[in-house]
Amino acid sequence: MNRATVELLGDVVETYLPLSGEDRVALRQAVEQEGGDLMTLDATELTWRSRIDLEAALRARREDVRKVVQAHVGRVSPEVEAVIREAQTEEALTTLFDRARAAHVEVDLLAPVE
Repeated sequence: MNRATVELLGDVVETYLPLSGEDRVALRQAVEQEGGDLMTLDATELTWRSRIDLEAALRARREDVRKVVQAHVGRVSPEVEAVIREAQTEEALTTLFDRARAAHVEVDLLAPVE
């Protein structure tokens, strides 16, 4: 594998794909043979795992918000669902969760979350 191929593969992995154990070993060997930086590769893998962990945490938090909305308002309308889906950070979802705990009507949840 030449250096350009290794870099391209690294970019794809960083952006899109988790590697299987076998593929990870092959990529590490190719990086070592080309004189590449294994620390950068390790950081890329950590970045990928961090993204996966964050997405899992956001999915769980969204589900928590839905449950609280259901309990306090009686339903999760499409408008409220859109607000929940648009929240892209843990902080925004925490704000929604707190709003949902205090809400008695749907309109309490429809304000944009900063």
